[in-house]
Amino acid sequence: MAAADAGEVDLLCESLGDFVYIMVGIGRGCSATVAVKTVVIRTNQLTEIDGQRPYADAQVRRALTMAVSDAICLDLGYAGLGDVAETHHMCPIHPEYADLPAPVSDPEQAEAMMAEAEHELISIDETTGAARSAIPLPPGCVTPVSR
Repeated sequence: MAAADAGEVDLLCESLGDFVYIMVGIGRGCSATVAVKTVVIRTNQLTEIDGQRPYADAQVRRALTMAVSDAICLDLGYAGLGDVAETHHMCPIHPEYADLPAPVSDPEQAEAMMAEAEHELISIDETTGAARSAIPLPPGCVTPVSR
């Protein structure tokens, strides 16, 4: 960032998340494109934890999905820049995209489902970065996906 601030960098191929705000804050321009990037977490049904295979239980996998807010994931992973993921492997710009219903996010129900399956739901971060930056982004820094 110091090199960019000192004018020693002509172009960055990509800046993500908080770095977009930093670059705008030091006077660098920005542009955006639809890049269909996402953050994915997958469970392995064969994983053993204390002699148990919790992810082999479909109820546990459903509870994990229900515990997650895709909007919070976008905020934590990409500083809220971009469109909220749709929890399937096609983006609206893909020719085979299908508009599916959004998944239900219900952490309380997810916790109850995990308790019923005799497992504990642990959150590593329940915060959002909403107060992360007061720097307004100029037009063109975020390109929404057209549907």
